[in-house]
Amino acid sequence: MRAGPVVAVDLLDLADQAKRILGCNYGSSVPLDDLIGRPRPLRETAEAFDDPSSDTGVRTILTP
Repeated sequence: MRAGPVVAVDLLDLADQAKRILGCNYGSSVPLDDLIGRPRPLRETAEAFDDPSSDTGVRTILTP
């Protein structure tokens, strides 16, 4: 069996901060452009949290 990449993970930080490790063997079948809504300036961070529920994309890119 061939081993893949190895990473070091701080398990205390992972559990304490309720973080998750996600991965995919073969990439995503959904084009990235379909997931990204629209870029917003950093000052609109609060509004960006509403974007997924308002059908403007699953992810919002915040720009400086």
